Amino acid sequence: MFSDLAGSKILFDIKIFLALIASISLCGCRPEPAAFQPNRLLVARMESELQVDLSSLERQAESALIELFGSPDTPHWPPVLTDSANYSTLVDTYSLARAAGPVGRDKKKVEHGLFRKHCAQCHGITGDGIGPAAPFLNPYPRDFRRGSFKFKSTVQGSKPTFDDLVRTIESGIPGTSMPAMANLARSSHYENDISILANYVRFLSIRGEVERRLMMELVRDIDEEADESLYDLRLKQTDPEQFASQKAKIDEVVQRVARSWLNAQVSKPSFRTEEPAASAVPLTFSSAEQRNAFIASAARGRKLFQGEIAACSQCHGTEGDGHGKLLDFDEWTKDWTIRAGIDPKDPKQWKPLKKLGLLKPVPSSARNLHLGVFRSGSSPDAIYHTIVEGIDGTPMPAAARLPSVKNGLTDEQTWDLVNFCQALADSDICQVLEAKDGN
Repeated sequence: MFSDLAGSKILFDIKIFLALIASISLCGCRPEPAAFQPNRLLVARMESELQVDLSSLERQAESALIELFGSPDTPHWPPVLTDSANYSTLVDTYSLARAAGPVGRDKKKVEHGLFRKHCAQCHGITGDGIGPAAPFLNPYPRDFRRGSFKFKSTVQGSKPTFDDLVRTIESGIPGTSMPAMANLARSSHYENDISILANYVRFLSIRGEVERRLMMELVRDIDEEADESLYDLRLKQTDPEQFASQKAKIDEVVQRVARSWLNAQVSKPSFRTEEPAASAVPLTFSSAEQRNAFIASAARGRKLFQGEIAACSQCHGTEGDGHGKLLDFDEWTKDWTIRAGIDPKDPKQWKPLKKLGLLKPVPSSARNLHLGVFRSGSSPDAIYHTIVEGIDGTPMPAAARLPSVKNGLTDEQTWDLVNFCQALADSDICQVLEAKDGN
């Protein structure tokens, strides 16, 4: 166990070192580009599907996005959202000003450029997950533009809450290159920086998803009406009436994306009838009775883990070591490979797209639960939530549960699975479970 953790730590340090070298070599002292980069992989996928040149539509969408969201140096909240009391709460305009732009201080010594200071080397100026350090990291940094987030407290398919974003930035993601920034929160001088960054991440995600949906709307209109100038913002001067009609369509797309953030539904774990074990390893118990009850629950969870209903072992392996038979790619990778007719396992097919920002396709690896490193959090409630809701954008599905699924898991069985996942990281408890299983 210790050697595995030590090896992971060394590998993590090497990744960080390579990421820093990449950051220095690729960025140097040059100023950061002052333009959001178009989602060229999305355009390439659509062109492949439709067998048409979409460069004209790409330019129209880019023009609309500048009008709506501004630039990385001077971003702004779309007017259609600013005018609404509900939507205006999604992003704080003061945070936009502080997070955006190059790193520096204004005349009042207030620091700006927080996103470039803390996040852009991995996530990129656009939030596309292809910053200078990205090729050296595994898993790759998150691409915010799909509007999908893995680690959150909301139901499957919902956006994260603001607190979810804050928690991820503050706590980091264990087992990845995403560091914890808790020191910012503990500093009186920088204590607001995390909420400012969370605001900006939400801004980049909304902007990126609007771009995706706008391109899809443009393509649909071309398919239905064969008109390539449906969203030509130059009509603002030449044909105000036609421009107003176009703007209404664009605003509807923007509101639809923003609404999905307002409507995010929090998922709450079911009430536990027994006292949970501590999350720290080795597990601690208040009494021998509680330890015995935990072991009995974990033993039941082991059978569920290896059974057909929960089917955890297909990816995580029968012993939870991550060596299951199924191997799949996440949704970010499938978006521009499988859905574009490209085999992510065939370099000859995907290498031509590297010039568009493609990173080498890497299959999602199931967690080795023996390490006790849970990216969404190691508390019982966090593990429960991961089992119940799955992890958006990844091959980790939501568990089949009663009453939604016939013969699905009950709440008690779900907690048995939670206890088994915790037990795997405790070698003493594991030995007890193996002995019980042998009997």
